[in-house]
Amino acid sequence: MESHGYTLIDEHEHTFCKDGVDYSYASIDGLKEFADIDICDIEIRNLLGTKFMLLSLEQYLKVYQKSSQDGYRMNVKEKQDNQKIEFIKQKMNCAK
Repeated sequence: MESHGYTLIDEHEHTFCKDGVDYSYASIDGLKEFADIDICDIEIRNLLGTKFMLLSLEQYLKVYQKSSQDGYRMNVKEKQDNQKIEFIKQKMNCAK
């Protein structure tokens, strides 16, 4: 990532920054165990020939709720996680 101009800003969260935008990543392999999300249930999208997986609001909610229980995130990202959880819940309510 660094060879492409990204700067590592949080090793624990695998977060890099470029042009004022943060990018984080994690392995999809542990998603079932971590947040009870089966990768077969994740939507696959195709945009201009590039395929990618996109979590639903419900799946994002599971991830953030589980992440917010992590000791590191409770100390460092609690406010951000709580804001994201509330935002997702609001979006889910609007979609109903």
